[in-house]
Amino acid sequence: MMPACTVPKVILYAKKNGVNPSGNSTNPSNWDFSSSFFFASTVITTIGYGNLSPSTVSGQVFCVFYAFCGIPLNLAFFKQLGKCFTIHLGRLEKGLVSVVPHKQAFEAVAASLFFIAGTFLFLVIPPLLFSYVEGWTYGEGFYFAFITLSTIGFGDYVVGTNPGKTYIYLYRSVAGIWIIFGLAWLALIFNMAASIMEHVLDQTYPSLRKQREAENMPSSEIEATSKI
Repeated sequence: MMPACTVPKVILYAKKNGVNPSGNSTNPSNWDFSSSFFFASTVITTIGYGNLSPSTVSGQVFCVFYAFCGIPLNLAFFKQLGKCFTIHLGRLEKGLVSVVPHKQAFEAVAASLFFIAGTFLFLVIPPLLFSYVEGWTYGEGFYFAFITLSTIGFGDYVVGTNPGKTYIYLYRSVAGIWIIFGLAWLALIFNMAASIMEHVLDQTYPSLRKQREAENMPSSEIEATSKI
């Protein structure tokens, strides 16, 4: 007879490897395409829930190299996606500059609309879906969304891990795509907020702007300015 102290370990090991301890059936593989895509998304975004991880030496070695190459590439992707959003906002600004008399007013309205639309798309609507599919409350769904997009990733709430539910095949893949584009939107929001704060500081403290311009100015221009 198996000692009682080893029973929980056996149950945890069985569940980790896809065996349903409550019956004779088995759960879908932990490493099907949808789960693997979701895992890959959490690696390159540095979220790392911890509920799924490679258990073989070869898988761990590959994961190290994948993260080593994937994280910088993902940051570059975020940067390019932010530039793409900025370009489209600039084109929209040029198209509507004749309608809006003040450029700064248009920029404030555009930034507000971008923030509101992104908030609904990435932080308000997804928790509704997670609550419906996972059986969570809306607060738990919003908590999961915030912890995910902030890259904290506690792992106490993770989508697609309830053994008592049957999920759509691409459910976790769609969640992985939501993570990637949600992080890109959040990064752009942070960049816009930093630009706004910088502009406010420039208007409040002109000396700071002159100092920053002097620091960014090439040495040849600094010498020419000093001679003048």
